[in-house]
Amino acid sequence: MTRDYTELLNKLLQQTTFDCGRFGILPCKDFRDVYRVATGRDTFEVESAKPSVPEGLLAELTDAIRTLLHRYTVDDRFGNALVHIFGGSPVLGVAEFVLNVVRAAATLGPERAAQWLSEWASGASVPYQLSAVFSGLTVDQPLEMGRGVRFMTLPYSFSDDGVHLPFGSTFHFGQSSIMGALKVTIDCMAGPALCKPEEIELSPPERTWDYGPVSGDPLATLCEVLSLVCNCHVSSRMQWPDWSEEVKAFRLVLGSGFSFSAENAFFPPSSTTMKEEHLKDVRGLLVKRLEDVAPRKGLNLAISRWMRSKSRTSYADQFIELRIALEALYLTDTNVELGFRLATRGAWHLGTDFGERSEYRELLHQVYRKASNAVHAHEVQHNEESRKLLADAQDLCRMGILKRLDETEEPNWNEVILGKDYDV
Repeated sequence: MTRDYTELLNKLLQQTTFDCGRFGILPCKDFRDVYRVATGRDTFEVESAKPSVPEGLLAELTDAIRTLLHRYTVDDRFGNALVHIFGGSPVLGVAEFVLNVVRAAATLGPERAAQWLSEWASGASVPYQLSAVFSGLTVDQPLEMGRGVRFMTLPYSFSDDGVHLPFGSTFHFGQSSIMGALKVTIDCMAGPALCKPEEIELSPPERTWDYGPVSGDPLATLCEVLSLVCNCHVSSRMQWPDWSEEVKAFRLVLGSGFSFSAENAFFPPSSTTMKEEHLKDVRGLLVKRLEDVAPRKGLNLAISRWMRSKSRTSYADQFIELRIALEALYLTDTNVELGFRLATRGAWHLGTDFGERSEYRELLHQVYRKASNAVHAHEVQHNEESRKLLADAQDLCRMGILKRLDETEEPNWNEVILGKDYDV
């Protein structure tokens, strides 16, 4: 089948010209050359160049594609399931799509274009990248984590090669703000790409990555893992889907926008650098979080509140967030004598001997009292004592979270305090 379409497209392109606006009317070879070098406003004009195809060959190609896509067509139209991810036109006419195929064959080559058509007709998935810009972390060189996840620092000038951001994003955030931030890309698949027009709302494509089906927000999970491994606050400021230049050539989707949270619109400078040696821990913890399907509300709350305690906010807010994180770790079963129980349980959970447990118990008592004062509107002094207490308690909380992530269930605190060992 692919060979038949390749031969038809090859014959058709030998007799086709493309109206490229100010570049003139070009044969296939010249059109391909212009397509590859066009930039700025010229890009849209060239990408939407109108093919002029001999009538007989155009009719032959239209009939062939109509036959190929028959399982998806109703009234000579078919559904574009990729619209759920990338936006664009949910329904396309066969005649309109045929012209897109002609352009794609001219730029990619007839054989490659025919291969894409055959794969989509058989229900194959389409590769794309889920991209994001994170704050709170940087890398001093591009890092490949494996399994389709990559990290790089955005350069400080558009003159540098390899920069790709959604159109309008630098105007929204400001170039000086976003450049130098951490860009993350994840290889994904989505499919099937096509469906019947009436199935558009009912048949969003299944999204997968190398870790399995995409459920929820994988970027949020990755932020959690990076925060815990690198001991800092990592957040996603902007995200967008990107598909390959080959898929773009068919114009199923004209482009993708970007999304962001209003509270995450600012890109503070990153003071923490992730090194290659961190990647093993990031991989291991990411797998652990993705495979943790049992409800662990207390632990999830502890992670999110610990992350907030590491964000750029007032000392009072940081202490309050940390208190909530510690309570979520150690006080899910009680609301009596909270400070005492939290300090005692945390000390037993984290300490290895009497001296260490005594030290941890006193530290947790102090941070709980400080956070309680903040809750009741007492001022938290911005001094070295408060800074050290906050940092030390954040480290203990992080230790507790990482230890709990290795445990299959929450310890029975009453038994632990009486000296019973428990399995990790």
